[in-house]
Amino acid sequence: MAVAEGLQQHCVIPLANRGRALGALVLARTTDGSFSPDELEFLAQVSGQIAIAVRLLASELNVRRSSIKCASWEFACPVLLRKCGVGKKLNGNAIA
Repeated sequence: MAVAEGLQQHCVIPLANRGRALGALVLARTTDGSFSPDELEFLAQVSGQIAIAVRLLASELNVRRSSIKCASWEFACPVLLRKCGVGKKLNGNAIA
């Protein structure tokens, strides 16, 4: 497929952060010739920045998922406790 698209050279650089593989940065070019050492160094730096951004985004998504679960539990918990007849207060707050 790459040949059909006219791609002659490619470069695959791992996206890793804190010793954890997150993916890969894959680049290709239509011209013949290897990637230069300067290009590879630049791409390695770019891949490091991308890996940091991916890790931060993943952390943010995990925090948001946790917040949604907590909000759901805070809503459901008083309802469940009331149905079960358990206590009249939860963390000092009256259960209506």
